[in-house]
Amino acid sequence: MNPDGAARGTRTNAHGVDLNRNFPYLWSPRYTNRTYFWPGPRAASEPETRAMMAFLDSLRPDLLVSLHQHFNAVDTGNGRTRVW
Repeated sequence: MNPDGAARGTRTNAHGVDLNRNFPYLWSPRYTNRTYFWPGPRAASEPETRAMMAFLDSLRPDLLVSLHQHFNAVDTGNGRTRVW
């Protein structure tokens, strides 16, 4: 969903927007100083966000699972963390 960020090795797009925080649901301008987590000037301001919203609107899934992880680790829910 973020070709510019993937090419630069960053989570933000070419406008410096964290696309994970650009979706309308619970959007907040709390990071207004353009930090690493800046949600953009307004909800769905970025073309990547609008494209994903249009795709999901056309697909109309019954369930959407958004899996985010960091440090190459997954919390398995059994008190152990798997790292690879």
